[in-house]
Amino acid sequence: MDQPHGAISGGLVTAEKDNPTADLIAAWLADCFGVPFGRDNSGGPGITEVRFATGDGDIFLTRPDGRTATLTKPGQPDRRVALHRRDTSELLIEELRRLNPDEVYGETLARLAASSVGGPVPGPYSGQA
Repeated sequence: MDQPHGAISGGLVTAEKDNPTADLIAAWLADCFGVPFGRDNSGGPGITEVRFATGDGDIFLTRPDGRTATLTKPGQPDRRVALHRRDTSELLIEELRRLNPDEVYGETLARLAASSVGGPVPGPYSGQA
């Protein structure tokens, strides 16, 4: 999202049904961009797609295999991105290196609890299965 794009009007995070990280990312993106982000289910593994609705067309980041993602932007060739899913031990090691409070995580978790991001969200992708 560091390249020029149209105004973001909403989005959708797609992941396995019981993936709490997807709910956190949807809440964080909604807060960052000030627009609704929905949550949809997939067969996984993990988060399989993040979609941004923009004035120039949709931007997709898809990762169906948990290893390599494809970035699709209107008017540009698709780009493959190494985006390997880390296992639990790698995540724990990273967290233990920094034993300080994660303010962004805390704020996002509080917003998620207050807004119930997991439910239907009005916007360009509401009602999609």
